[in-house]
Amino acid sequence: MVHAGAAYCESGLEASRAARIAVVDDDPSVRTAISRFLRIANFQVDLYARSIDFLDSLDRERPDCLILDLHMPTLTGIDVMEYLKASKVDFATVVVSADDEPNVREICSNLGAVSFLRKPLDGDLLLQVIETVRSKPQRDRPRLITGH
Repeated sequence: MVHAGAAYCESGLEASRAARIAVVDDDPSVRTAISRFLRIANFQVDLYARSIDFLDSLDRERPDCLILDLHMPTLTGIDVMEYLKASKVDFATVVVSADDEPNVREICSNLGAVSFLRKPLDGDLLLQVIETVRSKPQRDRPRLITGH
């Protein structure tokens, strides 16, 4: 779930209000919570229960930022990031997970993730990460912003 404070109302996100965020998570309650939170902050949100559906959507449009669950059936978050890196697709990827296994943050960073956030998500931190990385080219993005 997403825990929100009041900071998103004052965080200076006016310039990023039209950003398109893709959320890929197999848990419907997590997808719904993230979606509601981001829509309140005036982001456009596309939801995907399966990684393959998200990857198929890339032929039609690309998000400004991807919020990606690490543990999913069939294609994991690692699989998705490997595909994106091999395809040279450039948008900010924020990995979310309830688990924090050894070396996973490093693997995610090496595959291009800009952030690794633990569930339950801190909504204010999520918005800060999106604002920090969304408009920067890959070479200028900070490496692995973490939370929890």
